[in-house]
Amino acid sequence: MHYYPINKPRIKLANNIKVNKVFFIGKKYDGYIVEEGIKRFNREIFYKFFSSKQATEAKDKIDFFSSISEKTDGLKVVFSEYFENSMYDFYKAASDIKSIDPNTIFCLISSDEAIITRTSFGSFPHIDYTFHYGGDIGVFCTILNFFEDKQNYKYDNERIVLVVEDKPLYYTRILNTLNFEISKGRTRNILARNYEEAEEIIFNFSERLAGAILDLYFLKGGFYGQYSWEVLKDFESKNIKIPIIFSSEDKEAIARIRQDSRVFALNKTDPGFLRKIRTILGKYGGFGPFVFRTPPPNEQDVAVAYSLNILMGLIKVIDDKILLNHAKDNHFSNWIWLQGYKELALKIRDIVSSDPEYIRNQILHYYHLFLKEEKNI
Repeated sequence: MHYYPINKPRIKLANNIKVNKVFFIGKKYDGYIVEEGIKRFNREIFYKFFSSKQATEAKDKIDFFSSISEKTDGLKVVFSEYFENSMYDFYKAASDIKSIDPNTIFCLISSDEAIITRTSFGSFPHIDYTFHYGGDIGVFCTILNFFEDKQNYKYDNERIVLVVEDKPLYYTRILNTLNFEISKGRTRNILARNYEEAEEIIFNFSERLAGAILDLYFLKGGFYGQYSWEVLKDFESKNIKIPIIFSSEDKEAIARIRQDSRVFALNKTDPGFLRKIRTILGKYGGFGPFVFRTPPPNEQDVAVAYSLNILMGLIKVIDDKILLNHAKDNHFSNWIWLQGYKELALKIRDIVSSDPEYIRNQILHYYHLFLKEEKNI
């Protein structure tokens, strides 16, 4: 069974804060490849982010960094390849430019995992993020979308997928998969690189969370450990009912975690790691068609809805136990919200009862009211 949407969701995220200038510090040929590659990959994204792009070898460093320093509305993103002999100049320029325009984001990109590891744990405070680039030109689009999500999510009411991960190799791959294969512009995909960043999102935006992908090990208070369990407690304290994925390179730990029905456990070194994330979020997070399942522990798929109309038709006749199983964990409202029917989803989320007929009738009641409102628009 394929868990991917057929109908295009009616969601278009509005970004009040946008990336409007992108700079690339590196070899001229690489800058050309980035620009031309993104133009071929997605023309809309190309013009959105690269219409004012300035690519240069930075032979004249003074003029180049002066142009970056100029204040502008929105965000500026500076990508830099890693150059051992010129990194000091880059750090110094980053420090000076941030003092003038704090809306400038500095990113280091590399395909060398040793360099990524060395530069990604706070060793260079003026570098905001380090990303892995392995030849997939779409990564640059994902990174720029991520920065817009990060700047806008606090000021809107869109769904959020939380990624708690501190290793650039993995968070680059996960964000790229979310951007192009799962959320496809329906959610804000937000990265937290330690417990404190994750906690802020969970406690301030709990009702908007649509899914979570957690590394097993990350920092809390400057100490490294299995703090994914602390995040899970936070989810439970806020009664957040979303698919939660634990991931790790620790195969033994993942084998043990698979005994815990509260979470999904994935091995990062598995070649199917990203595909399994797609399947889990598609089937349990509302990113694919709605799959009616019998209650755990012996789950079985019994029916699939590819549209809101089909979903409501199945709700009329579905078994009471199956209906209650989905209603208690907000599966209906989560899915409806991700299809773009936010107001209807919020009304259905407020239905709380142990009576299946009451739940059924209330859902259908709100749906009929929704149809009347749509007809009058």
